[in-house]
Amino acid sequence: MAGKEKYKVLTIRVDEETYRKLLAKAEKEGYSMISDYILALINQAVGAETIPSLDKLKTRIKRYVQDAVNEQLMVVENLRRQIIELYDKIDELEKRINDIDKKVQEITTKITRPTPIQREKPIRQRKTGIERLKEEKVLFESKLTGLRYRDKFFNYLERMGAVVIPLRGERVAVDAEFWENFKKKLFEEIDTDNDEIIKEKLDPLEYQLFLRLRSEPLIFFDAKTRKWKPISETRIFS
Repeated sequence: MAGKEKYKVLTIRVDEETYRKLLAKAEKEGYSMISDYILALINQAVGAETIPSLDKLKTRIKRYVQDAVNEQLMVVENLRRQIIELYDKIDELEKRINDIDKKVQEITTKITRPTPIQREKPIRQRKTGIERLKEEKVLFESKLTGLRYRDKFFNYLERMGAVVIPLRGERVAVDAEFWENFKKKLFEEIDTDNDEIIKEKLDPLEYQLFLRLRSEPLIFFDAKTRKWKPISETRIFS
């Protein structure tokens, strides 16, 4: 038929070393068959147009498609970033509008609000002794400055259920609930005479009370049982 190209079979004999080199170069250039690579070399030598192999064509198409996809992904990412920035600006705008609304309401309220009538503040009632003890938990007599009738005060606290501990030079009044919790910690939970560890286990007020009781001494550490104990089983320790 007219126009149909005719092909001739060309056989080339090469040694093993040359064949390996040609095979390596063919793979490096992207040819799956060494014959395609040799044909390309021949076409280049005679000035003919080289027909790319199918594998190389696939690689080029894949690279082109990947580049196109990456370009589109960049466009999508830019759009996503712009949308996020737009939402942030909308949130900021809404916040500013809310702030303006609040300020307008405050100004409106100040304008429409009648001037309040000045009233005398009610005289604040003084706390009773037992109320003060429940609030402060421990009252050392040495710190009660300005107290005139001390015996009467501590007798009153004791009648109201407080624990009053006589010490050298002063008395200490302790809230009953606070005292029970303190005894539980000291006599049941603490198993050391190390001051640093005891200080960690007790709160500052409990530790201050502990130091006063130990200095009297009203308590001692039993090294055999590894427990703190009262010197004598008085009513306050029962």
